[in-house]
Amino acid sequence: MMMSVIERIAPPSNVLGYALTAFQLFAISAIYKEERNAPAQYSKFANDAKKKPKDPVPSRVGMMIIYTPAFLVSLCFQFVPYLPKCTAALLLTIHFAKRCFEVLFIHKYSGSVPKAKAIEISTLYSLTAAIVCYYAVPVGANDDAFLTVGQVAFVIGQIGNFYHHYLLASLRKKKTGNDDKKSSADKKYVPPTGGFFSLGVTAPHYFFELMAWFGIACVAQQVNAFGAFIATIMYLTARAKNQFDWNAMKFSKKEWDPATKTYLIP
Repeated sequence: MMMSVIERIAPPSNVLGYALTAFQLFAISAIYKEERNAPAQYSKFANDAKKKPKDPVPSRVGMMIIYTPAFLVSLCFQFVPYLPKCTAALLLTIHFAKRCFEVLFIHKYSGSVPKAKAIEISTLYSLTAAIVCYYAVPVGANDDAFLTVGQVAFVIGQIGNFYHHYLLASLRKKKTGNDDKKSSADKKYVPPTGGFFSLGVTAPHYFFELMAWFGIACVAQQVNAFGAFIATIMYLTARAKNQFDWNAMKFSKKEWDPATKTYLIP
């Protein structure tokens, strides 16, 4: 049984499989430092956030550019003939469909996103979805223990992530007009409360997103899926630390005391 699981998880034994694994290892080693030193411009705490991005698109449009292609890729692996069918494709479809729903109906946006950055991130998400779906264990071949743990982690992660995204969106007062056209004077940031925020966690939505990706990796039962999960850990940990630093600078100690806060977990 153990050997069977190890054989399933192992990277594809071909040049492409080894190359993808090597690329993931390189990305894992670089992504944390890159995000800490030069946060993506769509983030409110990017080093050059005050500079107008080149070739900007409204934030909502930019986020849809980021998530929609990965959703379509995941969907294709469920319905297009001759593509391998796996449970991980269903979870990825749900994940990216949820993100698109949040972009359209939950999040309140302001400002813009560089189109090139949106396309870059979209490409990475789409490639990740394609790699996970292509190499994941086929439907019916999953190890039952991995499948159960993965499904439970995925459901908890998605619910927790959605709830904390809702809490964050609720912080901004509803205004008439297009959110994407609000001026900086219209934006009022306050420390978030409720859920894990009230337990002193800076970015609980990232914690639950990581739980969801762990679930996807367990269901996929393949090393490249776990590589995507580890890369996400590096990326979201860096973003959580950036958010911690941003909060400490933005809010008074009375509003938000860094000594009582953590990055991802209580």
